[in-house]
Amino acid sequence: MQITFSCVTCGYQLSAPPHLQGAAIGCPQCQTQQTVPLVPQTVAVLPPAMPAAQAACNRQTYILVGVLTAVLVGGGFGIHNFIAGRNSTAITQAVLCGVGLVLIFCTFGVSYLINLAVMVWTIVDVCTVTTDGQGRKMA
Repeated sequence: MQITFSCVTCGYQLSAPPHLQGAAIGCPQCQTQQTVPLVPQTVAVLPPAMPAAQAACNRQTYILVGVLTAVLVGGGFGIHNFIAGRNSTAITQAVLCGVGLVLIFCTFGVSYLINLAVMVWTIVDVCTVTTDGQGRKMA
């Protein structure tokens, strides 16, 4: 690989082999002595380290949404788990709550036990779950 550079006197394009770095050579156009420039060695540059990914939500939000929806909505429909990215658990809770609410009218309130079970499940979730759906710790 040749080192190419311009003559400082006449601008003629010169080239020299790498072992002549720092040596003086003559310009064929104007016969002035030119120093072959030093070419820095190529250094691999690593991209900057990525900061640790943050959880989908913080723990306080998870607890607040879980408790409020469990108490106010009757089971919560797994909304707190959707927020945290725990979608499979959230879908299961939402389906159970939906089925429970629909069946309340058919079973004269007996199926509200389904919603009560999801409500207990939600309270256990907010007390024990500390990571989001991708395993990242909630702040």
